[in-house]
Amino acid sequence: MSRLDDLFVGVPDKMGVDDVAALLGLNPRTVSNWLRDGQLPGYKLPGRWLVLREELRDYLAQTYTGYALPNSGADETER
Repeated sequence: MSRLDDLFVGVPDKMGVDDVAALLGLNPRTVSNWLRDGQLPGYKLPGRWLVLREELRDYLAQTYTGYALPNSGADETER
């Protein structure tokens, strides 16, 4: 099992901004901005974003650069 697979163990199939932010150790505003700008895969629904676990996992796998994944407790500065 890869480190990316480890990151997604127990993650629900469908997530919102807060779920993705907690998973990636980012500020929810950063996640919202990235979704809005198309930097993360997601679906805009009335009043919220929907992110599918497998689409996010696949996206992260495609963008892997060899650097470590962020710590889940790290706080990202707002964009």
